[in-house]
Amino acid sequence: MTAADADIKNRRRKILAAVFIVPLLVLAGLTLWGYLSWATPAALPPLRDGDIVFNTSRARQTLAVGIATGSPLTHVGFIRHKNGVPYVMEASADTRETPLDVWIETGFAGRLLVLRLPDVPAAKSAAAIRWAEKNFGRPYDIFFAPGHDAFYCSEFVEAAFAAAGVQLGTTETLAALHLTSAPVRALIGERWQRHPRCKGGQAKDADDCLSKIGALDIITPVSIARDAALVRVYSNYLFW
Repeated sequence: MTAADADIKNRRRKILAAVFIVPLLVLAGLTLWGYLSWATPAALPPLRDGDIVFNTSRARQTLAVGIATGSPLTHVGFIRHKNGVPYVMEASADTRETPLDVWIETGFAGRLLVLRLPDVPAAKSAAAIRWAEKNFGRPYDIFFAPGHDAFYCSEFVEAAFAAAGVQLGTTETLAALHLTSAPVRALIGERWQRHPRCKGGQAKDADDCLSKIGALDIITPVSIARDAALVRVYSNYLFW
């Protein structure tokens, strides 16, 4: 083997080592960053009743919701305090309140975004809390459909503040979301036959069901997060 051949072989080894080592270093760095930036209630700035909190849920539908809405913000609730302890009022398995520390743990990698309506008086936040309490125990709406017999997470938050005279976020039609990816299609495939507007032979397949419900309005967590009236209080998301 000539010196030139040995040099080429040595360079190839270095390139191969870099191909494996660099991704491992990046992964290790991200893992360390995630651990060090994990949100805890004690590390947060003072929260107010009515602060709106977002995370990336670990629910089975999260991947589909994230792709459909184009955002890692897949779950939302809002803060109320009881005896000085922060709770999150939310629609999860049903409409309920959950201690903030538990709520953070149910999300992915301790991610948390806290937004605030700085110009909304405390009395309106209190009214939103009272409305939410009166609607505890309603089932989770897996169809993301209009109406208050059941709620999905962002609908529950929007409805609570609307009852207090505060508009949050903007609605869009279901058809305006990104619905073509495999995870989204799989979720639709699981649920369309039970949808109130598609069950009992009202739709012949998932595509037919979508054509019937595509014009329905939906409000997403990221739509609320993009409301210009909200200001950021805390975030450990990289790009929010």
